[in-house]
Amino acid sequence: MGGKPIFVLLVTIILLTVTAFDGGHVLAQSQYETAMKINKDLAKADGEMTKIYSQIMKEYAHDKEFIEKMKTAQRAWIRFRDAHLEALYPAKDKQSEYGSSYPSCYAMGILQLTRERIDHLMLWKEGVDEGDVCAGSVKFKQ
Repeated sequence: MGGKPIFVLLVTIILLTVTAFDGGHVLAQSQYETAMKINKDLAKADGEMTKIYSQIMKEYAHDKEFIEKMKTAQRAWIRFRDAHLEALYPAKDKQSEYGSSYPSCYAMGILQLTRERIDHLMLWKEGVDEGDVCAGSVKFKQ
């Protein structure tokens, strides 16, 4: 899914941060603790997305056309995720332009978009009610 290179990049970037957010409260943490928490959250979300994607690919393996289209969609989503964050933070010198909170904001952006993608993928995993005339390639619930 392209997650490992992004995690290496994020850990490097995040090491510059000194705070994390928890339930609306700012918690002072070491740079290492902050990086580890965000890295753990990203790894969990990426792992969940990869698992769901793999389950979909296995369950729909009989539909070769769908499989090719889903692969294309997932690659496009990764490009969208990266382009979206570049549009949100377009400056060349991001640290100077957006300040010390930039690495955390960037990482949280990836996390948010990954969680949204998980929600979208769940449609194929869970299915829709029988009779949904707009279901397309989505299976019906059992």
